[in-house]
Amino acid sequence: MDIKITLRKDKKNRKNEYPVVIQLSNKKEVARISLAISVGLEDFDEKNQKIKRTNKQSSTLNENIEYAKKLIQLSEHHLKDILLNARLNIKANSEIAMFKKLYEKIKLGLESDDNYGVELPNRTTDIDIIKDAVVYEFSQNKRQRPVIPVPRRATPETYVKIQRLTEAIINNQSNAEVDSWLAMRASTNEHTPLAS
Repeated sequence: MDIKITLRKDKKNRKNEYPVVIQLSNKKEVARISLAISVGLEDFDEKNQKIKRTNKQSSTLNENIEYAKKLIQLSEHHLKDILLNARLNIKANSEIAMFKKLYEKIKLGLESDDNYGVELPNRTTDIDIIKDAVVYEFSQNKRQRPVIPVPRRATPETYVKIQRLTEAIINNQSNAEVDSWLAMRASTNEHTPLAS
């Protein structure tokens, strides 16, 4: 799979600017992830995959691009790990879709300060749960179960939520979401599912 940061030249806006995207290609399959940046053709250095100094916002925009490059490396690392360990069970031609899913979930995790990708001793990290959910989603063999058994339609976010709530309850931590759930359950005096 080839990954590069480039301009999407088929999507010009009114200011004659083009969106900067992460372009993923694998044989004839192509996908893109938007970086929410648009610049003119003359402001983009295709070879170095960055904004030229001719653009007034080049330093800020290049920081965003560097951040995206770090996320690409992290996502690639975890995708390689998945493919190495689950090669025979993964559906053919799903590498691009898996990369996009990992990139988006890892970005979301980092931006909400969830320590994705950081190995913690004696604890399944959120990224491990996300990876497990991705493997399950793209698996040829649906008999393979995720780390935490939850309904088939559960999203990776649900996996993380269940893990956090379980940990908070076991460790008797003050977690706003747990407190809210317990208060709601106490007020209704009924059985309320933990992860609805």
